[in-house]
Amino acid sequence: PSPIKTPPPAGWIPEPLQWSGSEQLPPESAKQTMQDYLLAWLALHPGDYDGFNQMVSQWPPIKYVGTEGSFDFPVDYVSWLEYVDLDGDGTQEDVVAFGLRDKNWAVLKYDGQHTRVVYSNPPRHYPPFEIPVSAFADDINCDGRIELVVQTRTQNTFGDYYTAQISQWDGTTWRDLGPIYGSGNDVDQPTIRFEDIDGDGCLEGLARVHPVKLVYMRPQTWIYTFQNGRYERTDTRSDPDDLSLFRMIDANRALSEGDTDSALALAMQALEHPESGRAMSSLDYFDISSATARIATYAAAEAMLVHALHNEPQAMQELLAQVEARYDRPDNPFLPAARELWETFDETGNALTACLAMERSIRLWNDWQFLPMASEQLELEQICPLD
Repeated sequence: PSPIKTPPPAGWIPEPLQWSGSEQLPPESAKQTMQDYLLAWLALHPGDYDGFNQMVSQWPPIKYVGTEGSFDFPVDYVSWLEYVDLDGDGTQEDVVAFGLRDKNWAVLKYDGQHTRVVYSNPPRHYPPFEIPVSAFADDINCDGRIELVVQTRTQNTFGDYYTAQISQWDGTTWRDLGPIYGSGNDVDQPTIRFEDIDGDGCLEGLARVHPVKLVYMRPQTWIYTFQNGRYERTDTRSDPDDLSLFRMIDANRALSEGDTDSALALAMQALEHPESGRAMSSLDYFDISSATARIATYAAAEAMLVHALHNEPQAMQELLAQVEARYDRPDNPFLPAARELWETFDETGNALTACLAMERSIRLWNDWQFLPMASEQLELEQICPLD
């Protein structure tokens, strides 16, 4: 129900808001009063958000105590507005972004007498504050209902972050269908878009995630799919990168998808240049030689798997001999795993059986880390990409 218990009289104009000048930011009580003012104004002037903005902008500033500064009331208390029919009743709801300084968003509906609050996003009472950026409505998940997508942005010392909040309103119940997150180092990097990438006519959420300032990583696209009643992250697609670890990881993925040509090319690049990449040369707080030995040896094993799939045992032996000559060291668990791969294939002629034998070898070592501090690592169950 509307918070206004009695309708305001005709011609009502709110008194300019005031608070103690010792507070340089609007207190919570002022924020609530402003929301009540807006609803009362809309009861008399349905849909006249511009008129409310103009009135508020003319209020006298709040003078700060002990300084020459002041708080000036904004010209855009309501900073943007979208009209959408969320519940299919033929009348539109108002999706509004509003606030004296820190913005929030809400869905309002005029019922002929009052403008009521359908939904108000819970405000954050601590920084970093969210800034509502945009909104759109469509049936994005093919369920025959309209979804509302509101994107917000926030910022801290590590980077910029976008969130797309997906919701439904059927006239009775507000449903949260899940957030989608994007991130980056400046406001232009994080983006969230919706596309049909699998051809089923329904939209997936694609969030760009860029490197944060304290972690070695590469830009990624996080893919969100509607399942189990909400949007869930179902896949990650990384951008190509010259860091040998990432080439090795991409070769692993190519093998899992049956793309042996790409897998062989990427694995050989990582094997031949295991110290390549802008990150490796700057990581001086651990033994780079250990990391390069592990990366090169597993990359050789990936290339061996390609040759196993093509029944090319001679090429497998040559790759094994190459890493045995260069990377035979007690802290490299991937060399005995590569030997197990070759010996099992030599005995059985089956690439999958040999691949699983390699993974069992790593499982017994209980050590499969390649590069400390890297944002991407292979999990143990990914060591054999053929299963």
